Amino acid sequence: INNISPVQVANIFLGKTKRLSNGGLIIPVDQSRDSHTRNEFYSKLLNKNENQMNVYWARQVFTGRSQPPVQVTNCNEVRLLIKDNPTFIGYIHSDCNDIGIKVILRIP
Repeated sequence: INNISPVQVANIFLGKTKRLSNGGLIIPVDQSRDSHTRNEFYSKLLNKNENQMNVYWARQVFTGRSQPPVQVTNCNEVRLLIKDNPTFIGYIHSDCNDIGIKVILRIP
């Protein structure tokens, strides 16, 4: 992926999209629930807070529609997962990026 729209990213992190347009599998990686970066990501991308996301995922799991993203502790773990595996997609704060991580979307 060279770039992606905010809507596409939202659909991936809401469990609505599991494959890219080329057919490749895509697996979202979330940060821990107490992460400021996670709260900022969902607030800016989906206009939802932590409680709203918890309710959303409770409904998805209960109805069997989808499972929440893989969850890791911090941006370093996100980087480790996505750096060597093109199947994963994650978000990190711009302060946490380093060489080797391909940025496909910046959320102001």
